[in-house]
Amino acid sequence: MYSKILAANDGSPGGLMALDAAIELARQVSAELHMVTVEELPRFPASIDEVAEEKDEANHRFAQSSPPQRHRPARPA
Repeated sequence: MYSKILAANDGSPGGLMALDAAIELARQVSAELHMVTVEELPRFPASIDEVAEEKDEANHRFAQSSPPQRHRPARPA
């Protein structure tokens, strides 16, 4: 029926279930089993303008998620 089976796996629960099914099918039909895994790489800014843009976006997100800070006077030692 099948001589080779290729299973893709992204590490998700569904991907692991698909891998289990592929292993079982390969055993049943005595097929070779190959697996491809995918990992998302982080994106890094390519220019100083992109660095500044990402910093501004992060500061905006942070400002929305944190309460305003009050300045406390320093205590005398």
